[in-house]
Amino acid sequence: MIQEEKALKKFVQNTFGVSQSRAGTHTVVAKLIHWAFIAVFAFVLSKQVDEVEELEDLALLQEEMFFASVFLLLLLARYIYMHSTQPTVLPRDTPKRMMWLAQVVHQGMYVSLALLALSGLGIGGMYWSGVKDGTFFEVVLLSHEIVFWVSVNLILAHIVGAIYHRFMGDGVWDSMMPRWKREAEE
Repeated sequence: MIQEEKALKKFVQNTFGVSQSRAGTHTVVAKLIHWAFIAVFAFVLSKQVDEVEELEDLALLQEEMFFASVFLLLLLARYIYMHSTQPTVLPRDTPKRMMWLAQVVHQGMYVSLALLALSGLGIGGMYWSGVKDGTFFEVVLLSHEIVFWVSVNLILAHIVGAIYHRFMGDGVWDSMMPRWKREAEE
C-alpha cells in the first residue's frame, strides 16, 4: 500500500510539475488567526437571515449590521497581518501556474468575503433607510447571493488545495495545521 501511494505521488509530481521541496511554516499567530477566522465565519453563517423581510425586526437588523462590520474589520486585519508578515509557504520550486492559482484563490477569497460583508451592509443600510424593494435593491440582493456562492466555491477550492498538499506531503498542509495535529500523526 505504501509503495502504491509513493508511486501515485511520484506520478502526480511528474505529471503536474509539483514541487519536490518542503514548504515553510506559518507562525503560531497566523495559525490562530486562520482558525479563529474560520470560527467567526461559521458563526456569522449561523446567524444569517433566511428571508430579507426578517430585517423588519430592528434589533435583528442592528445585530446583522454589527456582525457584518466586525467581520469586515476582522477580514481587513487578517489581510494586513498575513500580507505584511507571512510570506507564501509554498516551496520555492512550485510551478508558476500553481503559484498563480494559489494567489487567485487566496486573493479571491479576501475580495469575495469583503464584498459579501459590504453587500450585506448595503442591504441593511437600504432596509434601515426604508428602501425595501425596487431594481437597485434587487440588484444588491442578487449581488450578495452571487458573492456568497463565489466565496463558498473559493473556500472549497482552498480546501481541495490543502488536501492536495496533504497528499503530496510537501509541508504546505503542515504549515497551517495546529501543532498537536502534526504530532499526533508523527
